[in-house]
Amino acid sequence: MRDKCEQFPEVVRDDLIIDIEDVEAEIQKPKNEWDKRRLKKSLTAIVGAAVAIGVGIAGVTEFANTAIDVGNKLGIEIQLPPATK
Repeated sequence: MRDKCEQFPEVVRDDLIIDIEDVEAEIQKPKNEWDKRRLKKSLTAIVGAAVAIGVGIAGVTEFANTAIDVGNKLGIEIQLPPATK
């Protein structure tokens, strides 16, 4: 995911990297010490940022899907935010 976010605008890239680092740090801990609220918050922020960036940037959909897949593997349900009108 870190490689993919390098192509995103700098304004969101820095925040994405922080969220990715938070997820990485959390999953380095033993599973019984994971803070699932923190993981869900970070993964949701990653998906939300990807959606906010929009599908105009190549790879953003794959990036969001990767974050959702990571959540699923960690037992955390992440959903795409509802579409806005």
